Amino acid sequence: MPPDTRLDGFDISVSHFPSPEMFPENITLRPLDALGPVPEKLIAQYDIIHVGRIGMYIRNNDPSILLNNVQKMLSMISIPCQ
Repeated sequence: MPPDTRLDGFDISVSHFPSPEMFPENITLRPLDALGPVPEKLIAQYDIIHVGRIGMYIRNNDPSILLNNVQKMLSMISIPCQ
């Protein structure tokens, strides 16, 4: 991964993360509750968000909380259709 690339990983608990010493400085792992409020510092910060296994967090067949949180974190770069 190029040094000017940043990768942030999130999970509900830091106990799920490997040791931080295993990663270069441009990779950060930290806790985040996908169903809780998005911290201000994460709003509009990401070009891409991988949401693998997101289905396990859907409550009452309503994905709106998760989708709204992901949308808040995206930088909303407009990519023209071709």
